[in-house]
Amino acid sequence: MAAAALTGWLFARRHRRLYSDSEFWRLTIYCATWAILFESIVLLGVIVVPELHAGHVDVSTLLVAGAITVAVDSLVVWMAHRFTGRRVIAWYLREHSVDRS
Repeated sequence: MAAAALTGWLFARRHRRLYSDSEFWRLTIYCATWAILFESIVLLGVIVVPELHAGHVDVSTLLVAGAITVAVDSLVVWMAHRFTGRRVIAWYLREHSVDRS
């Protein structure tokens, strides 16, 4: 949430407008990709390494954990940018508008 708020604030400060649809989706996909990458590295350490020490790797557990990771991370990043990011941009534009009385 904090990263989406910071990103929205920086975007509003530089461009003085809301995200376009293509910018919103590009930013969301970019951030989700990084979140999924980092979460996957953690899952490898939590699931695969202990199973390797036990002598076997259960692929079905890894696939389920990977699917849940992708779904949850994508949803959280989308919601953060959709609600928090846009709310911060709207606040910034309202506070820094030229017509302020």
